Amino acid sequence: MSIRDNILRVREAVETVKAKKGIVRKVALCAATKTRSLEEVKEALRAGADMVGENRIQEAREKFPFVPDAQRHFIGHLQKNKIKYTFDLFSCIQSVDSIELLRALDLAAVKRDRDMDLFIEINIAGEESKYGFPPGRAEEIMGAAAECERVRVTGLMAMLPLTDDDSLLHRKAAEAYRLYERFRSWDNGKNIAVEWLSMGMSQDYLIAVEEGSNLIRIGTALFGERGV
Repeated sequence: MSIRDNILRVREAVETVKAKKGIVRKVALCAATKTRSLEEVKEALRAGADMVGENRIQEAREKFPFVPDAQRHFIGHLQKNKIKYTFDLFSCIQSVDSIELLRALDLAAVKRDRDMDLFIEINIAGEESKYGFPPGRAEEIMGAAAECERVRVTGLMAMLPLTDDDSLLHRKAAEAYRLYERFRSWDNGKNIAVEWLSMGMSQDYLIAVEEGSNLIRIGTALFGERGV
């Protein structure tokens, strides 16, 4: 199947879940482009992906300058020494997982005299191998964000556990949605306006949508199996 066919299939599956659950909100589709070619990235955008997301700075430097009109999100772990590249490459950083990184991004934004949208990454799975703030400490990073000058928190990002236990996936996704709902009330008219819950990948996006996600990050289900 083509990338266009796969995007249509994912969209149809999402709409089926929405109809079943009476969900009316739009669910945005982020095409996860790790290891994908520039032509594949362009095809995903032509076929209707709302945005593209990259895990690796180096790959983004090779591809994203050639799709300047797209919404371009960073969805991998960001090292502080790579911050200098982000402002030219991305419109949003989805994976802010520490107060230190948050403040470093804000300082860089102030120096460049420009804003940057951020999502706070929450380790909803509770796994040491995953990045993100523990849910119980999420208010700490939101409080720190409220003190920032040029970064804007517009969403939360979560990665569900890698498991075949659907009941566990539903519980964790519902937990992330409750946190998202709580932080929507933090809107300060300045730099916190939580709109997005970025949750759900190729293996679990339908459960994520069912439990409240409004932004899914899809790679394999759009492009097929990837290389290293």
